[in-house]
Order: sequence, then C-alpha cells, then structure tokens
Amino acid sequence: MKTINLTLLLTAIALFFFQATQAQNITTIAGGGNLSGENVPDSIGQVTPFCMVYDTAGNLYVTDAVHNVIRKITAATGLINTIAGTGTGGFSGDGGDATAAVLNFPSYITIDNTGNIFFSDGSNHRVRKIDLSGIITTIAGNGTTSYNGDGIAATTAQLDPFGLAFNSSGDLIVSDRINCRIRKISGGVIETIAGTGAFGYSGDGGQATDAKIWGPWDLTIDRYGNILFIDADNFRIRKITPAGIISTIAGNGSVSTASDGATAATAAVSSTGAGIVADTSGNVYFSEYNKIRKIDGSGILRTAAAQYYSTGYSGDGGPATAAFFSDPQGLVFDRHGNLVLADQYNYVVRNINPSGIVHTIAGNNFPEFSGDKGDQMNATMAPRKIRFDTAGNLYFADNVFQTIRKISPSGKVTRVAGYGATAGYYNQDGDKAILAALANYLSVAPDRQGNLYIADRTTFRIRKVDNAGIIHTVAGNGTAGYYGDGGPATNALIKGVDDIEADSAGNVYFSDPGNSRIRKISTTGIITTFAGNGTLGSTGDGGPATAARIYYPREIAIDKHGNLYFADDTAQIRRVSPSGIITTIAGTGVAGYSGDGGPATAANITYGDLSFDKQGNLLICQHNNVIRKIDTSGIITTVAGTGTAGFSGDGGPATNALLKTGYGAQGDRWGNIYVADDSNGRIRFICAHDTIISSIGITASATTICAGSTVTFTSADTNAGATPVYQWKLNGSNISGATNATYTSTTLANGDTVWVEITGNNPAPCAANNTAGSNQVGMVVHALSPTPTVTSVVASPDAVSFAGQPITFTATYTGGGSTPAFQWYKNGVAISGATTNPYISTSVANGDNITVTIHTSNLCAFPDSGTSTAAIMGLGVGQAISNQNQFQIMPNPNSGSFTVKGEFPGNSECIIEITDPIGKVVFIQTATIVHQVLNQTIKLDSTLLSGLYFISIKSKSSVDVRRFMKL
Repeated sequence: MKTINLTLLLTAIALFFFQATQAQNITTIAGGGNLSGENVPDSIGQVTPFCMVYDTAGNLYVTDAVHNVIRKITAATGLINTIAGTGTGGFSGDGGDATAAVLNFPSYITIDNTGNIFFSDGSNHRVRKIDLSGIITTIAGNGTTSYNGDGIAATTAQLDPFGLAFNSSGDLIVSDRINCRIRKISGGVIETIAGTGAFGYSGDGGQATDAKIWGPWDLTIDRYGNILFIDADNFRIRKITPAGIISTIAGNGSVSTASDGATAATAAVSSTGAGIVADTSGNVYFSEYNKIRKIDGSGILRTAAAQYYSTGYSGDGGPATAAFFSDPQGLVFDRHGNLVLADQYNYVVRNINPSGIVHTIAGNNFPEFSGDKGDQMNATMAPRKIRFDTAGNLYFADNVFQTIRKISPSGKVTRVAGYGATAGYYNQDGDKAILAALANYLSVAPDRQGNLYIADRTTFRIRKVDNAGIIHTVAGNGTAGYYGDGGPATNALIKGVDDIEADSAGNVYFSDPGNSRIRKISTTGIITTFAGNGTLGSTGDGGPATAARIYYPREIAIDKHGNLYFADDTAQIRRVSPSGIITTIAGTGVAGYSGDGGPATAANITYGDLSFDKQGNLLICQHNNVIRKIDTSGIITTVAGTGTAGFSGDGGPATNALLKTGYGAQGDRWGNIYVADDSNGRIRFICAHDTIISSIGITASATTICAGSTVTFTSADTNAGATPVYQWKLNGSNISGATNATYTSTTLANGDTVWVEITGNNPAPCAANNTAGSNQVGMVVHALSPTPTVTSVVASPDAVSFAGQPITFTATYTGGGSTPAFQWYKNGVAISGATTNPYISTSVANGDNITVTIHTSNLCAFPDSGTSTAAIMGLGVGQAISNQNQFQIMPNPNSGSFTVKGEFPGNSECIIEITDPIGKVVFIQTATIVHQVLNQTIKLDSTLLSGLYFISIKSKSSVDVRRFMKL
C-alpha cells in the first residue's frame, strides 16, 4: 500500500488539477499499527522500565509500572511484546491469560529455575505468577497492606511486596515495605525472616528477626546465599547471612552520599531503594538517586555510573561514569557480565559492559506511545475528533491513550497534550501540557491565535494549551452541575463536555449535554448559554435558541458565516444563526440511515462529528459508520462507508469502503476529507480529485557566458509532490548524477541545450504521477580573450619644472579590445574624471606615483583588467623651483617680441626655455649673464601663436619661471 503525508497533500494549493474521474478514492494516511505497539524492534518500542530479569535463554522481562504491563524483549529477534497486563490499572485475570489480566503498578520481578515469572503487583499488594503457559495467578497477598501474622497461607497474608528473589532452596524472599519486614514464602506458607515490624534501626550483629528495619525495598541474593537489601528509610544497605545474622554493609544513616574511596559500612549513602544486585566476584551494586554505586570486595565505595543528582540522557558509547541517567531502577546482570539497568524516566533499558561502557539496548527515549515523533504511518492511535490549524497541522484526540496528538505537514506524529498513562485531572494547570493528565472522551479545537482547546469530558472542564505548550483550565471547576452564566467560566459548573469549537474572533463554544445546553466562553472568559433552556426536547425552531428545547447536544461545528450547527440525541442537526435564531436543517427525529439524494430534513440520520469542507458543505460522521454530506442546497448524500463496520477499501471508491467510526471527519482547504477511523486505529483520506498532472519549468542564471563560467539551472515544478524525481539532460542525453531540483555546470559549450524531466510522487490515489519535460535553455558560449596588459607609461615632460606645469601621461598597452576603459591613479587613489589615454595633469608634484588600469572591451578576458607600474615624477635638473622675481618680461602681453631682464648671481650662461600650456618646448636658447645681469631680446612674432606661454631661465642653482601672453 502506498503511503501519503500531509506535506504532499498541503502543497497542492494554487496548483491546477486534471480530473480524470469523479470517483473519490479512499486510503489510509496515518495509523495502522496495533494500539499496544507490539512486535516492534526493541530500539523503537515504547517502554517505561522499572525492573528486569533474564531467563536462561537470554530473553529480558521488563515491568512497566507506569503503563501497568510486563514486556518481553526476545533475545533471538530483538522484538518487544506485552506478556501481561492490558495497560489499564486495576486487578483482575487470575486463572486466565496474563495478557488479559489487569495489573496495578507491577514493579519488581524475578524468575524461578523452571522459567516461571513472579512479580510484585504493587498497588494490588500481591505477588503474582505467570507460568510457562502464560496463565496468571496470585501466590501471595490478599490485597491489603496490614500485617496479619506469619505461618499462614501466603495468599491470605496482608503485605506490601517490593523486592523479590529466590534462594538456593527455591524459597521466594519478599521485602514487605510497609510492614518493615523481610519475608519468605516456602511451600505456600509465609513467615518473617527479618524485622520486628517496628520502624527504626537496630540489631546489627544479632538475629535478623530481632532487628528493626525501616522501609525495605529491593533485595538480591549473592553467591554465598546472603540476602542483601536496601533498608531505604534507614539509608543503609544491609545483609542477612544464611544463619540469620544481620549487619550493615553500607551507609551510616545520613541523607547524603560519600566520595569514592570511602569505607562503605561507615559512609553516607542515599539509596532510595530502587535497585541492588551482586556480581559473581562479590561486588555489590546499588542505585543512589541518578547514580550507580559499587561496594567492592574489600568494602570500599566507588561510583560505577553517572554523577550524584545529575539527570538527563546521554553517554551512550562512552564511559558509564560520564553518562546521565534518570531514576535508574532494578539492576540485573546478563549472562555476558553486562550490568543492565532500567533507566526509567529516560524510557530506555541500558547496559554497562565489563569495560565500563554504556549503551541503550531497548526503548526509544520517548515517553510517548508507539509512533510519536516518528512517521505517521508507523504510529499507533485511536483517533477521535480531527481538526486542522491555520498552519496545516492536523490535531486529533486519542481517547484510548488520553492524549492530544499532532501530525505535522511533514508527516511526523507528536504528542502535544496528555501524559497518556493515567486518566483524570491532577491540578497540573500552569505545567507543560504533555505532562498533564487528561480524561477520556476528549475533543479538540485549535483557534486562529494558535491556542488549542480541549473538551475534557469526564472531569467537567475546558482546558487550553497556549502557544508555549502550557495547559490551563478555562472553564469548569471539576464539579458536575449547572451554574455560573454571566460570570467567570472557571467558576462555572458544567455537566459533561462533548464537543468544542472556536470562532474566528476567539470565542469558544461547547456542548453541555448534561445541562441540555450549548454554552459560550467569551474572549474575556465570561460564560453564557448560547442555545437551550435546560429542558429536554426539540422545540423552538424559528425563535431564539436560548428559549428552545434541545436534547443532549453532542457534536458542534461553526461555518465561515458564524452559524453554529449541533447534533443531538433526537437524530437531528440544528443550526443557530449569528443573530441567535434556531432552525432544524437535517433529520426526521428517527435514527437511521436513509434519504440520500433528497432533502436532509427528510433523511434519517444518527448524530456524529460535524465539520465543513472547502465548498461549505456540512460533513456528518455518523455513528453507523458512514460519512455523509449536506450540500449548500440542503441535499444529503453519502461520501464514504457502507453502513457496515469493518476495515477495507483502501485504494478504491470511498463509498465502497468499510469504516469503524463516528467521531471525526474534517475537510481541508483543498476539498479533501480526512476521517478519524478510530476503532480501526487509523486516519483515512478521501481525495477531492483523483488525478494530478505534474509540470515543470527551468531558468538559468545566465545564457550568454564565457567558456568555463558557472551556470546554475533552477527548476520550478507544480503538482509534483514533496520529493519528485529529477533527471537533467544535455543535448538530449541524461547527465549522470544530475537528479536534484537544480543543476550547475562549468563545462558548457556554444550551442548546448539543457532541460530537465520530472516524475511526480504525489500519493495514490490522488495522482497519476506523470513524467513531464521542461522548456529547453540554449547556451551562447564565447571563447576566452587575452588578458589586457599595460606595457609602459610615458610622462612628457618626464620631470616637473614648476608648480602647475602640464604633464602628459601616455599608456602603451595590449589586449584592450576596440574600446578599452582607463582609470588613472595618483599615489594609489583614483583620479576623478581621469579616464582617457593620454591623460594630462597640471597638479603633479615631485615624487607623485602615477599609474593607470585598463579594462578590456573584449567579453571573455580573465582577468579583464591590467595595471601599469608607477611613473614617479621628479624635478627638472633636480633643483627646487625658485620664485625670487629675478627677471622680468617686457612688455607682457606682447606680440612675440619682448625683452627679458634680470639679475643673477655670478657671471655664467643660462638657458632660456619657452613651453606651451601642455608642456611642449617651443623655444630654447643659451644666453650669457654679464656682471650678474641678463638683458636679452627675443623675437618670436612669426613663431608663436596667440596664447599663454611659460618661460623659464635656468642658471646654475636656480630656476625661475614666468608666464606671458602672446597677442
């Protein structure tokens, strides 16, 4: 059978459907395991272990006191099964099959040399036996805890049995906690072998029958025949020899714990009596809160596992001394020398091998019932009243286990409220909802604010689980009755809540059948009556609902318009409008199953869960195992079931299927219907459409690229399910390993074509799971271009002669393409606007570094830019520029004929040089300084164009520069 999960269903929104047929097929989407979680591997089986014993074949028997059962882990198969108990607390079954018997806190367990199992049925105050054929009997105890004497038949004795062990003679040794005795059952007769019955501590070194002991718990017998027991309320470990002499081997009576290396007989120990065992070497092990201690053969106290008061679950595969345990119980050695312990509130069985390494050997570390925190198809359940929240999570009440559970859109089952072990109310408001006890016959309703409301029927309360997972009582005080309208709902009396719903504003409505009313809790916590006057009947149509007679109202539902519908015991469905007017909309008042195809008011129906589908049709989960629908025109039809109880039909039309339900149907926002098939332990699913066509398209991160570039192709599919199968193709051939939703390549060539094929995995029967191909993406791939290189940068002139002098920088390069881009830098900083070649600057100073970067215009160069070496500017003739006004130009401006006059130190030659604004030398002449005076006439009328020029005179150690204008 194919499976389905909520993700696959919920992803269908906004996707198109192809309807191949109108038939609405049914399948199971959750549940299907048996309710006890039998015959599952010990690694995933659920267990809360208390005490254990091995048989000679290596099978392990575990008492589960919390769930009132005894489990067996078969050595050959590793499977876990229940061998005694039904899971319900009480007493029954003697003389019959142990699996049908009712137990009450089975705790300590032992086995005789022929394989019969004996256990303390703690809260029944009995010792019971399971023989080799599986028959259970009581062998000691009459159900009361007082002391009524020794030398009497063990079955008539009053006792409080805890630890059990057989001695070498085949006598059963029992610790009788409340009576402060150790007792022996031999030949069916009971007698005391230690303890006077008085509380206290005394007697060491004398006869055990004269000693005072206080609250003995577990016991064991060592290889010498000594009885070792935990004298819990004396905080000691004591020993009784075969001769009947008692002594203390650990503990001084202090409520504390000693350090490793202390002498056990005088050290403080704080054993709570949970477990004790001796190995073949004479070492004694006992549990001390969350720690395992060891008394070695020389009487020295040591730690064997965990740390004092530490709690948690960790350490598997490592040293036991570093592991965390949570209330370790009954200790036992297996035939390989491993110390096995019940790590009770970690919900596992663990062992410590002779090398001191710890491992979990059974249990899944979950307190939940089978399947919680796992896949929905592997869960065991008894679902009732299913509802969706706004996030698509499906909630259901599990009335066998007194829990509220959730199936997420990914298909995982978790427990969100209810401990599951004990039904009732234990004032756990303000605590985590998963730790709270709930009663039977639960209903659940999420609101739009993320809260979860629970109708806790037999405790007469409405409870709420808030967004933080904390549980609160919001209505009812636990007393049945009718009281409180107009006041706080928490003070009100209610009488048997059957169903609950929340409206869009956050008001909560519930059926109060014992009071023949529908009641409302406002968002401010005030309770009022919404329908019914408290008198049984079926009257009032067309008038105020509060004046009408209604008859044990049961299930309720609220439509999108705010109308409230309810089913009652008159086999009718009635509606209360937002204005408070009541009307009958279905049923003749005669219970039955008839009327399909006609008006719902003329049909015979039975009451059951009510809900609405996407189209606004009212769904009725009738108690005669059919799901019916009343459409918006008032016509009734059957959508699932035949009216005969059973389980069949998965994969076929829902109307041919057999159901065992009457407590839950819910339509989702896509038109599918979910059914709580409670007595079949399943949630079943009816498709709105039976064929879905998948489709897919792809996009590429780029389609024009350079050879070797990375390109990612991304798919976008519709109607393909949660985990469709992908196959990418290149030029029509499959690409090996390319089976994900995306595909990345660095090896594409010009003209390549990429596409993907998808095969959906929508769940049967809601899909055809076709194979669809995407669009094809063609690639344009360019060959690689050479890397651009700047071969040189030339400055003209190559030295700075004076401030503001124009310098032209010209780059020579290769590989720049047709239109390269340039960026010039001065001293490593980009020069704004300097993006041409050549580049002219009038702001270059001595020592400046001038570089240029060229970016090629070729498409596929890697890298696409190159940077020159630096052109470092110096001074002309290596001298500082003088500005001492040593010469003049007359006239200035002039026509090109002018006289240069000035004084210079010494007599020497000088160089007269004239440059244009871009630094080009247009005139140069050598002149003679006579008596430190220069008087030189220069005629350049026909040589110079009109404009600005610079004239410099270089003489020995000085350079002077002047500007002049040629007219």
